[in-house]
Amino acid sequence: MLYKSVISLALTCALGLLSAPLLAQTDEPEKEQPATQAQEALPDNVPGLLVKSNEAYAAKDYLTFRRALRSLHAKRPYNSDYMYQLVIAHALLDEKTPAYDLMLRMQQQGLAYDFNANEGTLNIRNTQVYDFVNDLMAKAAEPLGESEPAFVLPENVLMPETLAWDESRQKFLVGTVAEGSVLAVGKDGEITELITANDENGMWSVFDLLVDPARN
Repeated sequence: MLYKSVISLALTCALGLLSAPLLAQTDEPEKEQPATQAQEALPDNVPGLLVKSNEAYAAKDYLTFRRALRSLHAKRPYNSDYMYQLVIAHALLDEKTPAYDLMLRMQQQGLAYDFNANEGTLNIRNTQVYDFVNDLMAKAAEPLGESEPAFVLPENVLMPETLAWDESRQKFLVGTVAEGSVLAVGKDGEITELITANDENGMWSVFDLLVDPARN
């Protein structure tokens, strides 16, 4: 335990030494809309914010892109994709400090990304902090041990997003974004549709699943 504590302390100190001087140099106010331009009101729901963020990115309106991603992150603080896109938004605006801060929080959560794979991060690269944190996150994606496929979903299952184990059924549950479906998948790969989004149940897309064993 002492050995692990020493390693953890050393890593914390190293990151602090690397980041402190650089953050002091880049601690500038974030870019805002010009005073002559009134900020457009953003939607107050996730689907609307996704549309707005996509539109803003396509139009290279990176200020609105960042605003929309911030709102998405506030509504879904544990969604790693929104966190990733928010880092990109900060990078496109050359906002190093908030980008590095969010990257560090993602790394501390154990998330694995390589921001070098996205050209949108060019503005924040080539610093000690960026290289250090991004290297840790990229290495987190490297496999540990061996694994084998549990099952393979057919191509007509579009955009599977979440997975959970249902002990009562002895099956995996898969949630999809495209159709808002919850599928039960047996160990043999056989699929049973449990529910699909429609006007009656009011569902849209399935981003997460949680099994309640006591009442399932």
